[in-house]
Amino acid sequence: MNKFSTLTAAATLALASMPMAHAAPQVIAADQRTESQLCAASANLSLFQFSQYAKQKGYNLKSLARQLSCNQLPLAVFAKRYNAHESLSGKIAKLSREEVQTQVASQQLLVLNQSLTVYGS
Repeated sequence: MNKFSTLTAAATLALASMPMAHAAPQVIAADQRTESQLCAASANLSLFQFSQYAKQKGYNLKSLARQLSCNQLPLAVFAKRYNAHESLSGKIAKLSREEVQTQVASQQLLVLNQSLTVYGS
């Protein structure tokens, strides 16, 4: 019984810590401008959700991928860095015709479970 209790506790601890290890920062628009709202959405939504949101705001993915920058980063780089949905960042990178390579820096690891304010331009 003692061995079973230990295994159960270890499994519970491992499962409980998984969401925290993969939690993305909550990205919040710094103002009400459409560009800032789109930047926040690019970090928080899936490819389908983001494309629908962009369409609702009067934009298409191709124009956003080539023209929108978020916190002084091209949209493709920003989405790769802050969005867990590989399909979104991959699609934006393809449309922007940019090679997107993002390395995880120690400061990015510190952003986990915190809010990030984003400015779009």
